[in-house]
Amino acid sequence: MRFEAVICAAGGGTRMGKNKALCQLSSDETFLSSIVSSIRSISHDAPIAVVIGAQAEEVKSIHRSLCDDPNLFWVENLSWQSTHMLDSLMLGLYALPRHCIALHWPVDCIGIAPADIARLIEAPDAPFAVLSFQGTPGHPLRISANKADWMRDNAASFQSLKQIIHDDKRIFVESNTFAIVNCNDPNRLAQIQQLRDKTPTTT
Repeated sequence: MRFEAVICAAGGGTRMGKNKALCQLSSDETFLSSIVSSIRSISHDAPIAVVIGAQAEEVKSIHRSLCDDPNLFWVENLSWQSTHMLDSLMLGLYALPRHCIALHWPVDCIGIAPADIARLIEAPDAPFAVLSFQGTPGHPLRISANKADWMRDNAASFQSLKQIIHDDKRIFVESNTFAIVNCNDPNRLAQIQQLRDKTPTTT
């Protein structure tokens, strides 16, 4: 099924103490590169918008290999210090084609198995589908093609994504493997790395 993705990576990572797009998940992958790799494992040409802000040039420099991907687009949120996640999401959506299912993926949402991404994309149609783990909803968030286009036309009327999804139908897709949401401090990252060492790889 055709889809596109917006990776929101504009923040400075205050709680983490480092820009999360630059954080190392392992010796050879950052948070950002691991997410792109997961997406590319199920689609080699899905359009991806990476919304950056803090240390934008450094993020692109560290991820030179991503610059070779013809379907990956760097989108800069110049107002990253004073805007919210919805603003970055919309910048990404505006940079991508209409009429397409969209994944909203914060850069601190790591450890998601490609098989779970595929299940999320292929879940029954609804304005929003949410990946959950042990009953707790998180990210990525799948936005239907119709809803993504509606957001492009109407998001200026809202201050947050929660306002948009509040009264709309959501379905939940339970992850088959451990799913980590909001890795925004060093202690959580250490826990994730320990879990990854103990958890068999699922594709």
